[in-house]
Amino acid sequence: MSIIELRVCGRYKLGPKIGVGSFGQIYLAKNVQSNQDVAIKIEEVKSKHPQLLYEGKILQNLQGGVGIPSMLWCGQENDFNFLVMDLLGQNLEELLVLCKRAFTLKTVLMLADQLISNLEYIHFKNYVHRDIKPENFLMGCAKKSHIVYTIDFGLSKRYRDARTHEHIPLKEGKPLIGTARYASINTHKGFEQSRRDDLEALGYMLIYFLKGTLPWQGIRANRKEEKYQKIMEKKIQTPIDQLCKGVPNEFQQFMNYVRNLRYDEKPDYSFLKKIFKERFVKEGYEYDYVYDWILIPMSTRSPFYSSKIPLTIELLQNEEKFLIKEYDKDRFGESNFSNWNMVEELDNNPDDDGQQPEQQINKPVEQKPKKPEVQQPAQQQKKDKDCAIF
Repeated sequence: MSIIELRVCGRYKLGPKIGVGSFGQIYLAKNVQSNQDVAIKIEEVKSKHPQLLYEGKILQNLQGGVGIPSMLWCGQENDFNFLVMDLLGQNLEELLVLCKRAFTLKTVLMLADQLISNLEYIHFKNYVHRDIKPENFLMGCAKKSHIVYTIDFGLSKRYRDARTHEHIPLKEGKPLIGTARYASINTHKGFEQSRRDDLEALGYMLIYFLKGTLPWQGIRANRKEEKYQKIMEKKIQTPIDQLCKGVPNEFQQFMNYVRNLRYDEKPDYSFLKKIFKERFVKEGYEYDYVYDWILIPMSTRSPFYSSKIPLTIELLQNEEKFLIKEYDKDRFGESNFSNWNMVEELDNNPDDDGQQPEQQINKPVEQKPKKPEVQQPAQQQKKDKDCAIF
């Protein structure tokens, strides 16, 4: 039986391939019982380094956070591992191309706040992502198209004990995990990654969004290792003020802060968001979710995704559930700023300083995700009828 003929978990009919992740292919699929479109990530059980069930377990542990995709099912059938998730929109690299390879400052500042909050939540849940890049951040669909979602946790790792919050030790000689263009300098040097490395990679990505390029792009070498070495050398040799030349000073502040974090230090996420908030207010922007791509004519969009995202500013302004007036009005009020894009539900585990991230105030209406099932090895050979329905 070919993979396209499979009926995953007895109810998901596979459609065309729509992407590729760090591990596995991503297919569009339809729930034949509810007619709901979903995304299914697939890998062969016999893959050299199977990771999908591992990724599913991490995603299960992250459920409930704003910006975390809802996982519907994860398990093994017919020599394949499957991870079923909500269907999302285009990734930020695709949208950057759509916007002629540069975002406006307003769009980058709106993205930056959500992205910092996304990483804060992931770190709060004891994981580091380890593959920060535009392709791993997708916009939601329809009424959730204002939300940035983080995907692809196949390279993620627990950086501290979930119960004691003891940080993993600093190790050296580690291979480069992630994407070289955005990897932190310490990652290039072979140090174990921690929260600071996710944030440094985020900083490079934000600068890339504004400038459309980074100084170490286009480096050529005969071997991958040689190329990585040259990229590291260029990063080290590029002063932060030169890296941030032509962009607001707040991005230089961000980079200086994250590069000076200690290995096991908890970042001050509220401070980082405040840096960008102050620039947003100074520029006189309105937090209306009108990203650059919202203004792009429908005719230039992907045929598949154009039906999944808002087509006009009027839709954004008129959809009451999409923009809550009180939330929009106070978006950058001092009392609301620190964690307004954080968590739908927080567990009872305190953060490493004994404090939980504050729940956002006047946040957009989000349905609490249904608890997904991750098959354990003993369950993986059950028939379709035994699949849990969510």
